Amino acid sequence: MPWSVFISFFTTHQCDAYYLAPAFDGMISFADYLPYFLKTIVIEFPIYYLLFKNFQSFKKLLVINLVLNLATHPIVFYVISYICFRLDLSYLHYLISAEIFAPVVEALILIYVFKIPISKAWVASILANLMSWSIGVWL
Repeated sequence: MPWSVFISFFTTHQCDAYYLAPAFDGMISFADYLPYFLKTIVIEFPIYYLLFKNFQSFKKLLVINLVLNLATHPIVFYVISYICFRLDLSYLHYLISAEIFAPVVEALILIYVFKIPISKAWVASILANLMSWSIGVWL
């Protein structure tokens, strides 16, 4: 459970052994990867829709969501996981790296490519990634 990592920082309990296990090597076929990518798009879209529906069309919101995930999701899934694996880092290191990388890059794309106001861009990218991180593990 992703939130157990956060909670463990404020309690005396250790992180689950799952988070201390080595990062996976990122070697997965595109066919096996695609469902993860599509689930992320479906989970994150409602956040972008709720926050941007007043000044973006539905079609534009679909494009924004797709562009953001194309820019970050493959890197998170393949590159960051592979780097963590090669450096013999834990899954927790992978999660921290990925969950910092994705919202930062997505916020910058929202700001500079799609001209979304800075505060809305940061809130949207953080909420969308927290949502996919939280819900994604259950799907």
